[in-house]
Amino acid sequence: MNFPDDLSKLNSHDTVQHGWMAYGLVRWLQPDVVLEIGPYHGYITGLIGLGLEHNKHGELYTIDNFTHDGSLAGAAALRVNIESCGISTERIHIITGNSADVEWPAKIDLAVLDGDRTQPNFKREVQRVMDAGARCFCVHDTQYHDYTYWYMEQFRKKMFPAWDVIDAIFNAGFAVAMKRIDGPMTGFAPDPNSTLGQIELP
Repeated sequence: MNFPDDLSKLNSHDTVQHGWMAYGLVRWLQPDVVLEIGPYHGYITGLIGLGLEHNKHGELYTIDNFTHDGSLAGAAALRVNIESCGISTERIHIITGNSADVEWPAKIDLAVLDGDRTQPNFKREVQRVMDAGARCFCVHDTQYHDYTYWYMEQFRKKMFPAWDVIDAIFNAGFAVAMKRIDGPMTGFAPDPNSTLGQIELP
C-alpha cells in the first residue's frame, strides 16, 4: 500500500486533517469502543480503524443509512473501500440504518459525529454518547452547519462546565469535546535533571 496516498482517494474535500485528528485521539485515549455516525466514503473510518490496529485493541461501530448525496451503495462497499487501502476491517462493525433506530454499543469511550445535524437528532446523539460513558466526542462540520456551531458554543459556555471543547475551524470545522477528570495527573514523573522553570527570560 502506498499509504497515505491510497487512503486519500476516500477523502472528501474537508476531512484530511480531521481524519488524522481522529487517529491521534484513538492512539492517545486507547479506547475500547469507538462510535462513528456518518462514515461517508470511509476516510475517517479508515484512520480510526488504523489507530485501533496500531493500539492492538478496541472496536469501531460505524452507523450510516447510506442515503446522503454521493453515498456508497451500502456496508459492503464501505468495507471494500477501507480494505482497498490495506486497512483491516476486522475491528470495524458497520451498522446500516438511522442512528435513532439502530442499536448502539452499551458503552462508548470515543465518538465521531458526522451524520444528521438537524436539531432534535444531533442533540439526541450527543446526549446518548454522553450517557454511554464517552469521555471524548468529536463533531464534524461545526463551521458549516448553523445548529452544530450554535450547540457546541452553548455546550462549551453554559451546558456542561465539566467538559472542555476545542474547535479546529479549518475545513468546515472539527470540534473535540473532552470531559475533565478530577484528581492529580498520573503517568508523569518529574525529571530531576530538568531545567524547566530555571530559565531566565530576556
